[in-house]
Amino acid sequence: MKTKIPEFDESLIQFRQMKEQIWKLFAEVEQKEKRRMDLEVEKLLYQINPHFLMNTLDTVHWLAVMNGQNEIDRLVLSLNKLLHYNLGKLGQASTIREEIEALRQYLILQQIRYDFEFDVQIHAEGDVLEIPIPRFILQPLVENALYHGLSDDGFIQVDVRGGDRIEISIRDNGAGMTEEAIRNVLNRQEADSRKVGMGIGMNYVKRVIETQYGPQAQLSIQSEVGQGTTVFLSLPVMEGAG
Repeated sequence: MKTKIPEFDESLIQFRQMKEQIWKLFAEVEQKEKRRMDLEVEKLLYQINPHFLMNTLDTVHWLAVMNGQNEIDRLVLSLNKLLHYNLGKLGQASTIREEIEALRQYLILQQIRYDFEFDVQIHAEGDVLEIPIPRFILQPLVENALYHGLSDDGFIQVDVRGGDRIEISIRDNGAGMTEEAIRNVLNRQEADSRKVGMGIGMNYVKRVIETQYGPQAQLSIQSEVGQGTTVFLSLPVMEGAG
């Protein structure tokens, strides 16, 4: 739209050009931030050289078999399966079925490692098992239960439900967390390798869902000291699911 007043028309043209440049800058900043987050996720996954580690564990596995060390063999075999799953296909989506199987391998390791007994119940509705999901989501959420006060006669209940969204809950009867502890877990910017078994944990889950789903993903924690903790993760169904 022109005013037929040269000075005004020139100002309008300059304003439109400036507006276009601003929107281009916004788009560039958004794209750069997404690339930065993607690289951060990849860096976390690449912290361990997977092939070297898995080949070494395979050697340990055969040494254990030859020497009749059945418990060591069982531990190494589960660890190798878990690492192969978590690190073997970087960047590729998984399915809920595969996530649950990897979680079972992780729990074998933890039940061998800890000197107390705990029970884990995993329930997933049949129609959700083949839904795509980012790799390595469930294990850090279960780690959270193990590292916040679970002890003898403890239980962890994992529930996965489908529908318009994927609804995941991990409930435990451990020591529970204060409101301050919950805020620290949800707002921590760096992974705390001292408290999380594989050095990634909740921080990794937050970064993955932010990169994959943006604001459509919801992660929350409900807890009461002395009563236990429940972690809730709500995700949209990824494209191509069904």
